[in-house]
Amino acid sequence: MTGNAPAEITEEVAALLASPGSGPPDHKIDARGLLCPLPIVHLSRCLRLAEPGQRIQVDATDPGFFPDLVRWIRVRNARIECLRHVENEQPQLFQAWVINGAP
Repeated sequence: MTGNAPAEITEEVAALLASPGSGPPDHKIDARGLLCPLPIVHLSRCLRLAEPGQRIQVDATDPGFFPDLVRWIRVRNARIECLRHVENEQPQLFQAWVINGAP
């Protein structure tokens, strides 16, 4: 799932896959069919417009989305709440819930 990602990225993704989400998102981004970095670009735009504390759900089909998101979020004022990998959909679905930080 995480391709050639470094071990620390793979471990961070695994930990986030095990964490539960909490409640519905305030914003939802459908990035299915888009290749990275486009799901991250759409998330970045949404985070600029979102209020602090708002939750954003991103649905993507690119297997590189999770490791790219984990790397990208490290330098942003936001945090990943949880990740979900829905393998029984075709194509596979990679979902992320991100919480916006302070402006």
